[in-house]
Amino acid sequence: MGFLKDSLTIFKKNELSFLKKESEGSNIWTFYFKKPKNLHWHSGQHGLFKINQKNLKDSTRAFTLSSSPTEEFITITTSIKESPSDFKNALFHLKPDETVTLNGPVGSFYVKEDKPLYFIAEGIGITPFYSMLKHMSDQNNNHTMKIKLLYVDKYDRFPFKNHLTTLSQSLPLDIVYLTDASALSAQLKASVNEEKEAFYYIAGSKAFIHDNVKQLKQYNVPSKHIFKDSFFA
Repeated sequence: MGFLKDSLTIFKKNELSFLKKESEGSNIWTFYFKKPKNLHWHSGQHGLFKINQKNLKDSTRAFTLSSSPTEEFITITTSIKESPSDFKNALFHLKPDETVTLNGPVGSFYVKEDKPLYFIAEGIGITPFYSMLKHMSDQNNNHTMKIKLLYVDKYDRFPFKNHLTTLSQSLPLDIVYLTDASALSAQLKASVNEEKEAFYYIAGSKAFIHDNVKQLKQYNVPSKHIFKDSFFA
């Protein structure tokens, strides 16, 4: 029933007015939209965003919301390179008060229990975890168990690094920054030895998720303790 409930919200539509965009450095941008009063979601979920003003062949993309449900706006964060897709080019050139249509947010990639947590992020896959951690902090740390963020970025960009440092001061949060995905193996092995009841959330490319799920299962981590989310950015 939970899965069905998390999925049905894809049929809910809201018009979002564009407010502004801000650079996070290294071709990473955060886009701000006005938050409708009736919109509710779980931090970590994603939505389908359609740009309304542009005549695009592919006008809809999925993005994880990087904002917390407690904030007064909605944000998405993504990488926009020198030769972006037509969609990302249109997104980058949105003007204030132009609108996008949001279906959702949707998905089951959110924290459901007060258990030790391991967040495993690759690059822009940090966005659901950034949303989750902000939400926990905004709720005055109602999560009492240990949280460890294993953050891999081969380009050494680490979006939100300064914000994450601030969040670590109000949460039971330990952060490990890695530029080499191969160094993650030792961290995962140590985590399994430290916390037998931990839940693991993994966000990144399909290959990144596959490799880390495979390793966790080799360490006998139950499948019900592993949650995964491919790139939505």
